[in-house]
Amino acid sequence: MPDPYARPVTGVVNTPGGTATLTGLDLLRGVADGVLPRPPIDRLFGVHLVTAQSREVVFEMPAHGWLANEFGTVYGGALAFFATSAASAAVQTIAKAGTGFGALDLKVNFLRPTNTDGQTMTATGTIMHPGGQLVVSSGVITHGGKTVAIATGTTALHPGARA
Repeated sequence: MPDPYARPVTGVVNTPGGTATLTGLDLLRGVADGVLPRPPIDRLFGVHLVTAQSREVVFEMPAHGWLANEFGTVYGGALAFFATSAASAAVQTIAKAGTGFGALDLKVNFLRPTNTDGQTMTATGTIMHPGGQLVVSSGVITHGGKTVAIATGTTALHPGARA
């Protein structure tokens, strides 16, 4: 079996005429319920959307060996990706159908090393400030009952410009 990045890409969701009529929350719930495929990046990293409700999402991902840095702990970029996924998806929960969005900034605080022990990490994304077209959200990652990273970011919503 080839390395994960060398495998065929599957699960592209945002195809023309496909999901553009769904709200962000409906799209996320479709993925969580298995009605819509998981995005390719989630499949690559092993991310699973557990729940999605207005203003909050919960993701899980195993702290597996593919995420290891040279010290054997989860690479900070993988933690940033995971926290950002949750923070961005929280914003997506309030996006109306046909709304595009783009990240404007991101700050990640790494609080402690995360062992690649295969245990589940959880990322909870919440909206901190809905703000109309500029939304501030956070993603908090826990592993073994401890918070390991916190991300905050600002996202611009673009009604009528599905991205």
